[in-house]
Amino acid sequence: MSEGNPIKIVVVINSTVKPSRDVLLGVEHQLTGREATGRSVLSMTGDVKMDTVASLLSVTSMPVSDIVSRIGHSSTRNVFTQFKRRYGMTMSAYRASAKAGKGGLHA
Repeated sequence: MSEGNPIKIVVVINSTVKPSRDVLLGVEHQLTGREATGRSVLSMTGDVKMDTVASLLSVTSMPVSDIVSRIGHSSTRNVFTQFKRRYGMTMSAYRASAKAGKGGLHA
């Protein structure tokens, strides 16, 4: 992965639709992310982005501002808040933990 390219995040949801009246009558029905998983696509995308931040903190020495930009955010403050809420520590503490051999402590 080159350090200058943005990361493209694709969320794919597979779901089995039980035959219903609409299906039996030939009416197409696609499940939304929330219907298939109980979670919004925005929430799932946020999880992927935070996992990406955690990974990049663990395996690169990229500045946090570059990592934040790489996941498509313009506000470092918002990413700091989301990261701390999810992992229970700051990004710098997470990076130090990963470098100390603790693997980063994924939630």
